Amino acid sequence: MNIMEALKQITAIQLILLSIVINLFLFFLSVGCYMLFSRFSRNTPLQGGLQKVTSGDIRLSVLVTGCNALVFIVGYSLWQRDILSVGDSTNVLLIIMEVIFLVIAMDFLMYIFHRVAHLPLFYKLFHLRHHQHESTNAISLFVLHPVEALGFGGLFVLVLFIYPFSYPAISIYLFINLLWGTIGHLDKEILPKRISVLLQSGFLGTTRFHNDHHKLPHYNYGFYTVLWDRIFGTLFPGNTGEKADG
Repeated sequence: MNIMEALKQITAIQLILLSIVINLFLFFLSVGCYMLFSRFSRNTPLQGGLQKVTSGDIRLSVLVTGCNALVFIVGYSLWQRDILSVGDSTNVLLIIMEVIFLVIAMDFLMYIFHRVAHLPLFYKLFHLRHHQHESTNAISLFVLHPVEALGFGGLFVLVLFIYPFSYPAISIYLFINLLWGTIGHLDKEILPKRISVLLQSGFLGTTRFHNDHHKLPHYNYGFYTVLWDRIFGTLFPGNTGEKADG
């Protein structure tokens, strides 16, 4: 029995425990990366001061981590029942292509979801909670309404129905998602000024890109790239790159 077959045989209790362990690990990995990046970055802070961590934020981040665990359980259960297919390719080129597709497809879907979340009704009901963090802290990534957490996770599960992506590609994408979400909520850029300007003026969303969204909610809805903001005219003019600080 190979590892994929063994994983398919785990019980419901084992699945719940596995999901909790994985999502707690990802939560603390994000917090750890935030603290590490913030400590060693020599760039100028993008904010006047860090967002205070409140007890409400901590409770909400725990709840959101639980929502992420629930999404994992649902997706895993669909795979166990052969409703959702996952490949086991080890072809490096294929894995890279799958990761690129996942990043671009999810970036588009999350851009649309994010813009919908900014419609007046949905903004007040759900998304406003996240924007109460005009500055950021180590758990800002997880301070959002549970409906949003389930929505973002649900989008990813839906994408997995398109094609049997390999588990290495899925794992790499999930790591990129966590890393980029953490980078987007830092209080300062982690890259040197020239590189940051080049990335931001070209294709990738940087720390400043998402930081500006928290300050100016009607701009910069993208997650990994600035592509969709450029196409749909929602890119903040200051994110063309020439105004990035070092």
